[in-house]
Amino acid sequence: MFRHPFFYFLFCLLIVITAMHVFGIMYFWYATYPLLDLVLHFVGGFWIAGISLWIFFLSGASRASYKQKIPKVHVVLGVLFFTVMIGALWEIFEVINDITLRGYPKYEFDTITDLIADSMGALLAGWYFVRRYL
Repeated sequence: MFRHPFFYFLFCLLIVITAMHVFGIMYFWYATYPLLDLVLHFVGGFWIAGISLWIFFLSGASRASYKQKIPKVHVVLGVLFFTVMIGALWEIFEVINDITLRGYPKYEFDTITDLIADSMGALLAGWYFVRRYL
């Protein structure tokens, strides 16, 4: 279950995301490198999609016999929808906890680009997973 190479990859990816985010805050990389936010959203979208696919298909948590009969396009669209929902909840979390730049003139644009980056990461993860494991 946890010995699957895809799980190892996702675990290492989570460590990289966490380290980059912590260093980004500590050393003001988000201000110095504006694209860091988009890169981390892209990789975070990949991670969320990947971990949800791993849980459903590879972890053994879902023992349903129908999972092999799901059309591949439905797998990709389902993981895309799930990732966008998590990304939207993250943006709401940022607003509620006042850890965002709502007064910034391009705040709405930033939120939309964050969700697009999440979506692109999810699409890549879904495409990779379907090609490699289904």
